[in-house]
Amino acid sequence: MLAAALLLGGARDGATDTAPQPAAPAPSPSPSRWTPTLSLRAAQPTAFGLSLAVTIGADEPSPCPGHSATGPSASVEGGTGGGMIGVGYGAVCAPTPPFGLGGLAVRAAYARTWGHPWSTAPDQNYVGIYGDVSVLLTLRVGVLKHVGRSAPGAKDWVFLLGGGIGF
Repeated sequence: MLAAALLLGGARDGATDTAPQPAAPAPSPSPSRWTPTLSLRAAQPTAFGLSLAVTIGADEPSPCPGHSATGPSASVEGGTGGGMIGVGYGAVCAPTPPFGLGGLAVRAAYARTWGHPWSTAPDQNYVGIYGDVSVLLTLRVGVLKHVGRSAPGAKDWVFLLGGGIGF
């Protein structure tokens, strides 16, 4: 009888139960955060203006105090010399949105000139790419190519260079 009990598993000599354990739940993705920022700018060709940008990113730990986001980014700006919209990828640190502490972005852009644009004629269309880098003050560099009908004084290429306060 003792032999039968040992053979049937009544005594296991210190063996542990190896029944499968339920798998740990997979971590859920972090919710997206929309982080808006405002900037006062002076840049070609839009001249003096105001910009509103939104960066959408996961709410992840970061060294940034307050809100931060890394992901798709879009901007709209209007100035005394034209307007521009941009879509691309960015990273922003905004402790108290809409006032950004710092960030960077690369965006494809469409610009339309009016009024008194810098470096070209009014009523012109441009497409191109630009980058913004900011730590309280923003530096913008990029290039725009003229598209559509040309007017006297319109440039085929406009090289963006500008700055501002905010991101």
